[in-house]
Amino acid sequence: EEYTEPGIAGWTIALSDENGGEEDKTAVTDANGAYSFVDLEDSFYSVCEENQPGWTQTAPDPNDNECYEIEISGDNQTNVDFGNVQKAQIVVRKETYPESESGQEFDFNFVNDNGETPKFVLSGGGEQTFNVLPGEYTISENVPDGWKLANVACEYDGDSVGESAPPSGETVSVDAGDTIKCTFTNIASDLAVITGHKWEDLDGDGEKDDGEPARKDWTVALGLVMPRDAGAPTIPIEIVALSLTGADGWYYLP
Repeated sequence: EEYTEPGIAGWTIALSDENGGEEDKTAVTDANGAYSFVDLEDSFYSVCEENQPGWTQTAPDPNDNECYEIEISGDNQTNVDFGNVQKAQIVVRKETYPESESGQEFDFNFVNDNGETPKFVLSGGGEQTFNVLPGEYTISENVPDGWKLANVACEYDGDSVGESAPPSGETVSVDAGDTIKCTFTNIASDLAVITGHKWEDLDGDGEKDDGEPARKDWTVALGLVMPRDAGAPTIPIEIVALSLTGADGWYYLP
């Protein structure tokens, strides 16, 4: 435990007498993360915590023993401490154009902080969620024949935190409690599309600068110019396709 790491309130700690002399007891950590059991008889005890969803025990080392085995023999036992880390969440989403080809499967690699590479498969509109420890992770896609990877965009709390051009994947860093969503967008190789990017031009210079954020949920329309009658004041346009910008600000029109 480091000085800057805070105690956590509201966790239940359970104590049991391995010799059966004492009834099982529980205590709840206070605002500082502290707990105590008093007036214990001399005996051997097991002290365990009740873990909570979204957290991982780090002390004592759960690979050795999730509980402490202690002996009370006329003296106090202190520093029977439990450490926990809150997991982060990485969500990987797949989008395909055209959507009629959403049944195509795409193979992914997910490199975790241990250097392991779990593999998973997504189809258009699908997603995969990973509950992970804080750290750095890389997600990449094996692009199948007949498709091209158009864009990879990641967002944190609805704001874009990174996007990359193909053929790369994306490497993200997460802290405890973070949720990052990364969307991989693929376009059929034989499909002609119109793509573009919507961003907030903070300095109004007409150029996208570093730090200027993408804007999602803006509607972009594709119109077909129709013949205009002689003397008509306007040019008729037939809307043939609509697209909403994604979290990365990109839109795609067939």
